[in-house]
Amino acid sequence: MNKRLQKGFTLIELMIVVAIVGILAAVALPAYSNYTARAYAAEALGVAQGYKTAVIEYHSANGVYPANLAAINKATIATEVIDNIALGVSDGVVTVTMEAVGGFADTDTIVLTPAFTAGAGYDWDCTSAAADDAQLPSDCVGQP
Repeated sequence: MNKRLQKGFTLIELMIVVAIVGILAAVALPAYSNYTARAYAAEALGVAQGYKTAVIEYHSANGVYPANLAAINKATIATEVIDNIALGVSDGVVTVTMEAVGGFADTDTIVLTPAFTAGAGYDWDCTSAAADDAQLPSDCVGQP
């Protein structure tokens, strides 16, 4: 009998491996894009946290929301992720304008709206009309 030893992979085996890798890549790349966008949005919200705290302190001390950033001793800030942060006139709304990174456009905004309830404290609604829910942290998803 003539025995042959196989010394490598057959073409069909290589094609199967390439197909499996292709399928995994097709699933992983969109998930990774959403993950990086969510990380950028979380970074922006982390920076905005200082503004939220200042708005709460101002409202607690004065009974009204600040009229501008100067009233809370803050200035607009720009980072790799944030183009600027603005404060709504007399309503305490903090608007974070994103840079064009991680799936965001330079016109996308994340809006943080305070709501004060006597006895219950402050609650912040997080909304973004331009961003997809998959790009936002979980505390911003599903908000009105």
